[in-house]
Formats: sequence, structure tokens, C-alpha cells
Amino acid sequence: VLCGARFFSAVSVADVCEVRGLIAKRHYGAREVLFRQGDSGTHLYVLREGLLKLTVSDPHGREQILGLTTPGQVLGFDSLTDENHTYSAETVTPASVCILRHKDMLRVLEQNPQAAMRTVAILNRELADAQRLIRLLGQKSAAEKTASLLLILAEAAYGPGAKPSLPLMRQEIAETLRLTAETVSRVFTNFREAGLIQATRNSVRILDMTRLRAVADASPPPQASSPAASR
Repeated sequence: VLCGARFFSAVSVADVCEVRGLIAKRHYGAREVLFRQGDSGTHLYVLREGLLKLTVSDPHGREQILGLTTPGQVLGFDSLTDENHTYSAETVTPASVCILRHKDMLRVLEQNPQAAMRTVAILNRELADAQRLIRLLGQKSAAEKTASLLLILAEAAYGPGAKPSLPLMRQEIAETLRLTAETVSRVFTNFREAGLIQATRNSVRILDMTRLRAVADASPPPQASSPAASR
């Protein structure tokens, strides 16, 4: 299957075959860097599997997380004119990535106006989704925000109904949600005591997707059944 096929669904068969030969597929382990802020940018990256975090560093070397990238998203449009990357991309989990040179992508799009318009539509949809998520999280409590983020990442990376272990540090979750690490720690403690998650310093495992979703939606979580409740 052509990597990033949704970008080329309107491309002719001949051009699809050409693009197929121009795409490189790479696998990364956890905590590996795809590119750093300031590196020359000549390629587009399509995330196929795994999670990435995007960060920027200030002149003093302090790092700030911009966000987390899930499968299907594209990186590298910020350097489309061969300028330098404005952020760094690092894997959180093992990841599979497709890489395509800007000039190859642009040549195909120039020859296929339908594919170019579809690409613009896809990018606009991703931007709208990101803006909608920002507005949604802005209206939620710390617990609701944390539950929402865990569900989004779990389902994007592992599929609906999964109960994965997400190798995320609390500081990364805190920065992504613009919360303090202390606030996230308190939320995790409450989630653990409620039997929603297991958490270590460097990972979170979801135990009860249904009740965690209830927290994210700000509805009363379903109570676990007990012998006393059935009498």
C-alpha cells in the first residue's frame, strides 16, 4: 500500500507508481530524533505508526512541547521551501515513518491539480481538528483534559477499545495540556485510586476505557459492579 495514500487518491496510476519509488520508509525506536529545530528541511514525513512529540527550544535550551503527533499526520510543511525546521520531532514510542522529498511531492502535485486540492483539504481538516481540540480542552477541568488526551492518543495510536501502555512522562502530559506537573500528578493519583489507570514515572496504562471516557465527557462514571449491588 502506498504510504500516505490519502494524499494521492486523485493521482494517475503512472504517477502513483512514480511516487511509490520515491518514498523511503524508516522505523525508529522510542526517544529517537527525526529532525531538530534549525536543521535544514528538505523532506516531508508521514507518521504511519506510533507517537511523536514536537518541541521548540528557547535560546537558553529550555524545551517546550508543542504537541503530540498521531498516525496519519504529516510533518515538514513548515520547511517546504527548503528552509530550516522551526521545531524538533522526537518519537515517544517506536514509530514507522514515510519520508518524501519536498521537490518530488511538489512535482507530483503540480502535475495533478486534483491531488493538490485534496492535499489542501486534508491539511485544512487537520488544522480544524487541532483548533477544535484546543477549544474543547480549554473548556474542561484538569481531570477531563487529562482523560481526553489519554483517550485520543490511545485510540489514534492503537485503535478503538485498546488498553495500551503509553510511554509518556507526566511532565510531557503537563506541557501538552498546559498544566503543572503537580496537577497532573494529583489527577493520576485520583485515576489510580478509581481503578482507571496504572501509572509509573514514565508510562500510563489505561485499565477502564469506558469509565475514563465518562470522565473526559464530564458525565458520572459507571460504577463497577459488586455483589452487594446485585442484591
